[in-house]
Amino acid sequence: MTFKSLSEFEHINLSLNKLSHIPKIIKTFKNLKSMQILFNPDLTSLPENIGMIPKLERLNVEENAL
Repeated sequence: MTFKSLSEFEHINLSLNKLSHIPKIIKTFKNLKSMQILFNPDLTSLPENIGMIPKLERLNVEENAL
C-alpha cells in the first residue's frame, strides 16, 4: 500500500495506539470524513492543520491528554 492510497481513506481509527502526536501530513488525507483518536494518554495536542482536511465531518478525541 502506498501513501497515495492511504490518502484515499474516508475513515481512520487511531484509538488505543499509544500515540504521542499526529503527523502534520494528515492534512493530505483529502477524502477523510471521520477520525477517531481515542485512549492515547500521551497525546497532548493535535496538529493545527487538522482543521484543513476539507471533508472531515467527525473528529472524536476522547480520553487523551488534550
